[in-house]
Amino acid sequence: MNKKIWLTGALCIAAIFITVFVYNNFIMDKDAAEARRAEEQAAAEALLPDDYSVRSADFEPVGESAASVQDYSNELFTVEFSAAGGVVSSLKLNEYESETGGPVELVFSGGSGIYPFSLYDGGYESPVIDGHFNGIRSGDDVIFTGRFADENGSIFEIRKVWSFKPRSYLIGFRIEIEASGGDLPLGDGEFLYSLGFGPQLGPEFDKLDRGYVYRYFCLYDEGEKRNLGTPEEEKILELDNTYPWLGIESRYFTSVTIPELESYTPAWDERNTAGIFKRNAFFIQRPDDGIGSVSDQYYVYFGPKDAEILGSLDGFELGVLTGDGGVVAILSKIMKTVLGMLYRFIPNYGLDIILFVLIIQLIIFPVSRRTYDNAIRMQLLGPEIADIKKRLKYNDRKMNEETMNLFKEKGVKPRSSMLPFIIHLPFFILTYVILLTDIDFRLATFIPGWINDIASPEYILDIAPAQIPVTAWDKIRLLPIIALAVSLLQSRYIQAPADSIRSMRIMSYLVPVVMFIVIYNMPSGAVLFWLTMTATNLLIQWRIKARYADKK
Repeated sequence: MNKKIWLTGALCIAAIFITVFVYNNFIMDKDAAEARRAEEQAAAEALLPDDYSVRSADFEPVGESAASVQDYSNELFTVEFSAAGGVVSSLKLNEYESETGGPVELVFSGGSGIYPFSLYDGGYESPVIDGHFNGIRSGDDVIFTGRFADENGSIFEIRKVWSFKPRSYLIGFRIEIEASGGDLPLGDGEFLYSLGFGPQLGPEFDKLDRGYVYRYFCLYDEGEKRNLGTPEEEKILELDNTYPWLGIESRYFTSVTIPELESYTPAWDERNTAGIFKRNAFFIQRPDDGIGSVSDQYYVYFGPKDAEILGSLDGFELGVLTGDGGVVAILSKIMKTVLGMLYRFIPNYGLDIILFVLIIQLIIFPVSRRTYDNAIRMQLLGPEIADIKKRLKYNDRKMNEETMNLFKEKGVKPRSSMLPFIIHLPFFILTYVILLTDIDFRLATFIPGWINDIASPEYILDIAPAQIPVTAWDKIRLLPIIALAVSLLQSRYIQAPADSIRSMRIMSYLVPVVMFIVIYNMPSGAVLFWLTMTATNLLIQWRIKARYADKK
C-alpha cells in the first residue's frame, strides 16, 4: 500500500485530535484537571456519611435582641441576611437566570446550617459564633452588631459591615472586634478568628459532570491562578503562605475573597456535611497578635466569570479567572465578537453558528470547489486504476507507482481533500473553547425542548446508571449521530474507487468514526458547527458530481 496515502490518513486523524490537545495543553488548567479527577471520584462515591458538623461557641449574648434587617437589593444582588451569626443566608444574581427560572443563587447551604461570612472562635475547626446580631441598613451599607460575654464575664462586641456599590459585584466587608477592657476574649492561642466561606458555591447541583459541572479551590500565586485539591485521605488542606486572593470557582461563577491583612493562613475543607453533595469550604485564619481590638478589611467578589467584568476591577488581578491572555484567548474574543454581531440580527446562537459556518464556506468556496472537483475526478479514474491493479496485482510497488503517475498525468492530487477540513479546524476549536468557557453562551437555546443549552451536550435519552459498552456513555445524543451519518455519506463522495487503493477507502470511513467519538460529549454548539460544515461540504460535492453526470 502507498505510504503517502497512509501518511495522509494519519495526518487527518492527527488533525482531529488537535482539538483535544490544544484544549488540554494550552487552555485547560492542568491543576484544575487534577482537581476535577478528584471530584469525579467523589461523585462516584455519592453522599458519604457526615464527618463534619458545626459547633456553636459558648458565648452569652449581652443586651436585648432587636429586630434585624433581613435583606438588601440593588440592580445586581438580592441578599438575605440571618441575625443568627450575622451571616448571608442567600445571595442571588439578578441579571443571571437559573436553569429552573428566577435569579441564580450563589449561596448553597443545603440545610447544613453553615453560611458564608461565618466567624469562628479561633482556627477553622473552632466553634462558630452564631449568637444573635442586630442588623441595620444605612444607605448601601448593611451592619450587624453582636455583644457577647465569655464564661468569665468579659464582654466584647463584633461588628460585621457589608458595603455594596452600584453596578459592582465587588462587595466590601469589614470585621470590627472590640473588648470592653483588656485583651479580646477570643481565639485558640494561635488564631484570633477564622472567617469562613461555604459550605458550597451555587448554583445547586446534584453531580459533577465531566468539565461542565465542577467546583475548584483557587488562589492567585505569582501572577497566575492555581487550582488546588485536598489530600484524598484527609479532605483538609492548610497552607502556610499568604495569597492576594482565594476562593471557589465553577464553570460560570466564582466567589473570591481578597483579605487586606498582613498575614493569614488559608485552609480548605471538603469533609462531608449534612445536606451537601460535595462540600467546598475555605477559611481565612487571622493570627492572634494579642491586641485589644481589630478592624480588618476584606473585599469579596460574588459574580460571573466574565472577562470584561473581572478585568475592570483594577488592582485585584481577577481577570486570570477567565483564562484571559494568550493567542487562543485573543482569537476566541474575535470569534465571540463576530458571533455577537450576528446575534444582533438573529438572536439565536445556534442559528448564528450555522450562519458563521456558511460565511466561512462562502469565503473558501473556490478552494472547496477545486478540492472536491479533484476528489470526484479521481473517482472517475476508477476503470483505469482497476486496470493497473489487475495488471500489477503481484507487484505492489509498481502498482502504486503507476497509480500515482496516473494521478499526476490527470492533474489529480489524492491528499488535497484535507484542505477544507484544515481551514475549518481552527474555527471549530475556537467555537469549542468559547462554548466551554464564556458565560454569554450559558443556557443559550437553539431548539427549545431539545437543545436548550448550546454550551452543554444535548441528549434525547438518559440511560444512567446503564452505560453504552466500551465508551461508558450514559446518554444517547442525537446531534453527534446525525453528524456521523452525514460524514459517512460525505465519505462516499470523496473515497477512492471501489477497486482502487484500499487504504484510502479505509481512511475515508475511519475519520468520521474517530470524529464521532471526539465530538460525542462536546457542547452541542460545537457539534452543530461540525454538522453544518460537513453537510455543506456534502452539498458542494453533490453539485459537482451532478455536473459531471450531466456531461456524460
